[in-house]
Amino acid sequence: MKIKFITKVEVACVPTNFYPDLLGYYESILIAKHAVASFCFIDKGECRYEVHRSIKVGNKVEEEILPGKVIVE
Repeated sequence: MKIKFITKVEVACVPTNFYPDLLGYYESILIAKHAVASFCFIDKGECRYEVHRSIKVGNKVEEEILPGKVIVE
């Protein structure tokens, strides 16, 4: 599974298992089951992200994209 922020965010620490892409949006490395990734937010507000994961459908592996959001208060 990978997590991709679709909202630009400023970070307050060095994220664990995340990196910025060329446009400054953060995404995670491939996160294994039971692994950890962390992120420290600076600004209050709503941050949208997508979870990209592979699922097996019959004999094929397809990518499923699930939307989500973090609300920082």
